[in-house]
Amino acid sequence: MAPSTKTVAEEAAEKAVRETFLLLGVNVDDHASVESFREDMSFSRGMRKRAEQGVDVFFKLVFASIATAVISAVWKYLHPGTHS
Repeated sequence: MAPSTKTVAEEAAEKAVRETFLLLGVNVDDHASVESFREDMSFSRGMRKRAEQGVDVFFKLVFASIATAVISAVWKYLHPGTHS
């Protein structure tokens, strides 16, 4: 009896997934390899989120510095004799 189309498709999909993960260095049959990959992905996600937060903080700092400079310039213009 010939295999059904669904069985052939499932086997092809499983082979494609296994080969893809092997290219990434993950043996899907080895629990330790899969767990190590998951930990690496979790670490990478954490690093990306921290980097995004760092960029946000950087731009807030730049904006605050520019705002402080503008306020200082306006103050100096309005009160020319108070600071030298």
